Amino acid sequence: MIYSDYYQPDFGYRLPVEPQRGFQEIPKCFVRKDHTCGKYLNVSKSCFVACPSDPEINYIVELIVAKLTKISIEPIVAIRERAYGQDIFCTKICGKIIESQFCIVILDDTLDKESKKFLPNTNVSYEYGLMTALGKHIIPLQKEGQSLAFNIQTHDTIKYTPMNLSSELDRSLKDAVKITQDKKEEKRVPAGYYSQRQMNRSLEINGYKPSRVLK
Repeated sequence: MIYSDYYQPDFGYRLPVEPQRGFQEIPKCFVRKDHTCGKYLNVSKSCFVACPSDPEINYIVELIVAKLTKISIEPIVAIRERAYGQDIFCTKICGKIIESQFCIVILDDTLDKESKKFLPNTNVSYEYGLMTALGKHIIPLQKEGQSLAFNIQTHDTIKYTPMNLSSELDRSLKDAVKITQDKKEEKRVPAGYYSQRQMNRSLEINGYKPSRVLK
């Protein structure tokens, strides 16, 4: 039920409703000197996915893409993006991170062909740093049994296995959508402004009765 009107005393004034706040623009590039950015934070209903270019994790990427698509979030997979004739860093990486609603980063070590050792992927680490600097909501994933770099060991990272990957993604994606959507609404609505639903609930708590009920 939605209460459309209430019996309440008229005190002779109304609180002004402030206009909604706009999106936050990034005017200057914080990586390249004197480079204009002009991108807006969190304007796209998308998720930027940073991951190594490794066939071993293709099934993980496909699972992420399927789950994002199912909840109507556009997956932006860094290694699959193309930017022909454009600035690759701005168009393919940084700009997509800025505009995304939230991000996923796969921190799996990959085999270095020269040393024959498993090492962290430098591109993924750089993209993770960009996400952090921009204050993005991030879902970090790493295969169980591998180790995180010392400076991100305190981050809440999902240690996945083939058994728990799907359920962990479902949980973390649900949280990410709710958290980022709530933050977006908070930024759009000025401090001190109450929605109609909040006003109705406040009136109910204080004993006011609806004069008309809409179903």
